[in-house]
Amino acid sequence: MTKTAFVQYRDSGFWAYDVAGSVFLWFLINAATKRLDSHDQPWLKDMIRHWRVAAFITEMAHYTDDDWTTSQIDLVVQLSHDAIDAIRSHGDFAASDVQ
Repeated sequence: MTKTAFVQYRDSGFWAYDVAGSVFLWFLINAATKRLDSHDQPWLKDMIRHWRVAAFITEMAHYTDDDWTTSQIDLVVQLSHDAIDAIRSHGDFAASDVQ
């Protein structure tokens, strides 16, 4: 496992600690899964599968798809905000939490 991974979307990106990225993906997956309970969105099911792999194989730090529509991007942004809110509510993480 590396210490950092590059997260890229189209021509932009940033470096993130892989542990933090994996924690974020865990909460993003939870938010997306809740969304699927009320909306059938095959593209989101595919992304959830990809995010689950990326959470463990941090070299696969592609969280997005360059071909997303504006509405898909908007939904992922909203899910990201939901994930961040859940992380804030959780508070500090013990090492055992992230493993």
